[in-house]
Amino acid sequence: MKSTLLKYLIRLLAFGLVLYVLLYSIPPMLLSRSLAYLGVVTVYFLVVTALFHYGLVRVSGGKPAVFIRYYMAATTLKLFLHLGVLVLVVLFVLIARLFVVI
Repeated sequence: MKSTLLKYLIRLLAFGLVLYVLLYSIPPMLLSRSLAYLGVVTVYFLVVTALFHYGLVRVSGGKPAVFIRYYMAATTLKLFLHLGVLVLVVLFVLIARLFVVI
């Protein structure tokens, strides 16, 4: 279990690093200032995905009913958490546009 979780985390971090390099290799002229939150949001999604996967791997060794119940509850929680974070990011961008010309 630990070796597969470690492999998954290494692949997830490599994917996040590739996204980070791609994001910051784009010339600043092509990006708007509203994309300043993109790095933070990317790290947030990577951390939540890693924690969700860890919980699934931890629960997967038990009864199938417990795994399904955990999966459904965690997916619902993750959905609303992501939705809340995305709404907050959009609100921050809109508030920033009110006070600063972007």
